[in-house]
Amino acid sequence: MTVDIVLLHLAAGGNTTLEFGNSRCLVDGLTTSYRILLEQSDPHAVNQENKTFLYFVCAPWILTGLVITNLIRGDNVTNTVSPLKVVPYENFSQLFENNFTFVDGGAPATCQDFHRYCGSINAQAHSVAVTFALTNMGMLIRLSAYKRISKLVRKFYYETRPNKLDYWNSPKEFSCLGHKVAILGWQGKLQEAKDFLERVHPGPAYALGKESIATIKFGWATRNIVDPSFVMRFKALDSSNIAEKWVWYATRTIKLRQRDKNERITTGPAPLVMKGNITELFKVLFMGLLITFALFLTEHISSNLVVKTEWRKVQKFLIVCYLELPSLLRYLPYKIL
Repeated sequence: MTVDIVLLHLAAGGNTTLEFGNSRCLVDGLTTSYRILLEQSDPHAVNQENKTFLYFVCAPWILTGLVITNLIRGDNVTNTVSPLKVVPYENFSQLFENNFTFVDGGAPATCQDFHRYCGSINAQAHSVAVTFALTNMGMLIRLSAYKRISKLVRKFYYETRPNKLDYWNSPKEFSCLGHKVAILGWQGKLQEAKDFLERVHPGPAYALGKESIATIKFGWATRNIVDPSFVMRFKALDSSNIAEKWVWYATRTIKLRQRDKNERITTGPAPLVMKGNITELFKVLFMGLLITFALFLTEHISSNLVVKTEWRKVQKFLIVCYLELPSLLRYLPYKIL
């Protein structure tokens, strides 16, 4: 609507004459296009000189304004109803297809079991996790995928600027702009890394994958317990599925933080549905138009009948009806009884 008003003002401004007298003033000249738009019977809206070329000059501007405003309105509705979003990478096969480079840090020094199972202090975290999972009856991704991940991780050490792509050792210098980098690590640490990168290095689209290299079983070990009731309560706690509920709530929290209201919509953008008060307004407007049309039609027909019919005939007809009315009133009760 704003563009239409500006374009109408530009089209009407060429023929506007500002006179500081009794009839015209500066405000009237500046508001000419607005009064034309609001149909306030502005004298400049009338083509008094009957110049045909004015219609061809103003029509393109008005049509252009309508097209632009409809385009902006449609774009705003599309962005509101179904905004564009970046599809995240969720599994390792997508990373392999797009030639990602994997970045991994060392195993945590506080966990001596990792280093004992791996046999090396400088081992990478993904290899330590896989070794620990195989030793403790954990779950492992496909062996072919694991070998491919290990090869892609070793590529990282041949980069000319390793600190730029090493998040675990230099998070503040990390930058994946122009690089396809996937960071390996524990699930909780990866969530912290994602939050840190979105806060410190905004711009790229960061996402957490849904596929794990290895899954390690963990739990509590009972040693030197004197009270036998503790073991019974511990088993009851294990069989109550409280731990599984904790895990479910933790994963559910991550999904709710990243959810999109339109992710379940498969049909794409849809027109807005008018319900409630908006529909009632259109119903009232439609009823008003019908009543107005009926009154106009009645007035038009009655005016034509009165004009075409002679007044003397109408007067005689009314007098006859008045004289016959008493007889009709006496006749009606007799017929009813």
